[in-house]
Amino acid sequence: MSDAAITTTSSWQNGRFARIIFRIRPNLAKLSGEAQVQAYLHTALAIYLAPLVIISLIWLAVAADFSRFTENWLAFIILFAAIFFMDRQTFMLEVTNEQGNLSFTSSLSNLALWAGILIAGPLILWVSLLVSVILRVKAGYQLRKYNQDPVWEPLSQLAQDLLSALFAPLVALLVYALLGGELPLTTPSLQMWGAAFIAMFVAATLPGLILLPILSYLNRVADVPLSGTGSAQILLQMTSLSLIMSPFAVLVALAFAQGGLGAFFFFILGIVLVNMLAYYMSQTAEQSRQRTRELTHLEALSEAILQAPPDASNLPDILRQHLPRLYPHQFDLVAVHLFAENGDAGWTVEHPPNKLPLLAETWQTLANAAADHLILQDVVLPDMKAVYGDAVLVKIPEIMPGAETAVPACIGGVYLLRHKQHANTRDSLPAVQALAAQMGSALYRAKAHKKMLTSQKMAQELEFAGHIQTSFLPKYVPQLAGWEITATIIPARQTSGDFYDFIALENGRLGLLVADVSDKGMGAALYMALSRTLLRTYATQYPDNPEIVLKLSNERILTDTETDQFVTLFYGVLDPETGTLVYANAGHNPAFVIDRSPDKPLSLGYTGIPLGMFPDMDWQQKRIQLAVGDVLLMYTDGIPEAEDSTRAEFGEAPMITAVREHMDDEVKEIETAVLDAVRDFVGDAPQFDDITLMIVKRV
Repeated sequence: MSDAAITTTSSWQNGRFARIIFRIRPNLAKLSGEAQVQAYLHTALAIYLAPLVIISLIWLAVAADFSRFTENWLAFIILFAAIFFMDRQTFMLEVTNEQGNLSFTSSLSNLALWAGILIAGPLILWVSLLVSVILRVKAGYQLRKYNQDPVWEPLSQLAQDLLSALFAPLVALLVYALLGGELPLTTPSLQMWGAAFIAMFVAATLPGLILLPILSYLNRVADVPLSGTGSAQILLQMTSLSLIMSPFAVLVALAFAQGGLGAFFFFILGIVLVNMLAYYMSQTAEQSRQRTRELTHLEALSEAILQAPPDASNLPDILRQHLPRLYPHQFDLVAVHLFAENGDAGWTVEHPPNKLPLLAETWQTLANAAADHLILQDVVLPDMKAVYGDAVLVKIPEIMPGAETAVPACIGGVYLLRHKQHANTRDSLPAVQALAAQMGSALYRAKAHKKMLTSQKMAQELEFAGHIQTSFLPKYVPQLAGWEITATIIPARQTSGDFYDFIALENGRLGLLVADVSDKGMGAALYMALSRTLLRTYATQYPDNPEIVLKLSNERILTDTETDQFVTLFYGVLDPETGTLVYANAGHNPAFVIDRSPDKPLSLGYTGIPLGMFPDMDWQQKRIQLAVGDVLLMYTDGIPEAEDSTRAEFGEAPMITAVREHMDDEVKEIETAVLDAVRDFVGDAPQFDDITLMIVKRV
């Protein structure tokens, strides 16, 4: 069974067929935009398919042999349960062509259905009819609770269901009989196989051929004619899955004939389990597409903010342009709110406009909360009777120079509510947090701009960049049972090219990152912000593969920037339960694993070149085991290349010696020992490079 969906954007209301539909449904004229298009589509499909549905019902009533039910009633019950379950766990197939996006939801219920047809003939189609009616009546009931049309959309879906699961199989069975096919199928002969395959081919291709004219019409009146290639893609997508899987129904029917009900149940259970796997893979793929889309549009929003006037005067206009791209689904509700402050008027941008009834108390609740975000469970909108979904509220933080370690004040918020039937709002929490951080940076940039009007522009710009960089550093060091962790950064100027990060990953693992951008100043600050965002995003998507994280980050950096800068980094994924560290080193100083033995420490050197230099590069990842008492030392070149007044360099050996002399101390004391050793060596000589140090010890 399938549900075809098409998006049109032109003046599709013109034409005789459109006038007929508007006469049947005059309330369509009260709708607008995508809602009107979708309502028109559902009505058109229901009317177009209505004659075939009526013919199918009469045909089925005449052709069904009800005496077969008493012979195979238990098989009927098994098939009903299997088809009902699989049609509730449908997976999505989507194709993009020059006409737009065409998506199909499908399941393996067609395989089970054909197995039943070859066993009991057309009578089994009553099972499919009953399942479709139950599911579509339930869908109409749900739509009614959401104040949406409870009639035409379920009717359209039911008509498409019956086209695929009633009319097409009846025609196919007629072809099967003409080819000499037997019912029930008990003989594994070449003739029976051939007749069954041809019948299934007819059943698979017929719905696409019948739907193609109406889809072509809808595209044509929308000034987007459906080309031959587009038509072929539609037919291929609508028939390929059914055609590939249906021949296995012959095996199930023969298994029933030879092995009885037990063998039949075994095969049907296998089909249900495969359908379940496809369903969860489809859900995972959709979540991945959602994260990729959010990342892409967040980058586009960031670029638009950077190119906009620094006073943030057109920030609401930028949001109105980018929010629909970030959350394009018609049931996504998002709002960005800025509090009024110091005589500046506050504002709210909503998408879609006037669809999200948020009160001032909602934003005030967020401002008074101790956490940086809130989860509102089971939100029910005022004009609806059912739960819409969970909502997330994220604070827009105020960036304050000199108070980076303090909890930032809330100057606004971002609200997202997604319909539970198509998405889980909580999955979008990282993207909403990134959006809120971008707003905070943009608003701080506006404040810094005001200061720059009365002071030296360059000094203010560098200060702004430094605070932006500091705001991206972790606010706290993770606390892991059995481990001690510390990290620090000492910039050589107002801005730093160094940065470090802790990335919380699934199953309690922790990403450890130390990096160095090849430059200083504003350019390095922006490059650092982009690199950090990309690394965090891909790290959460690929928690087991640092090599993939580096490869994807490198490609996106080269795509989004035009500069000769690059970044060296050491990135490792620590499993605190086992002590395993999986790491990749992109042209960075080697990390060291130091233990109490007098042997030379383990050096975790290069596994690839720095990021941002060349496209299509690969990195290797390696795995080591940290034992109790081991110290993992990560740093930037500001330590070994620190110079005294004679231009002599500090080197790696004194750093390792300082660690060995304090192996029994806590990591904070080890950090102090290393930094003191550097200061004693440098003396009065100026600091030429940033110093970053991260130490992890298993205790």
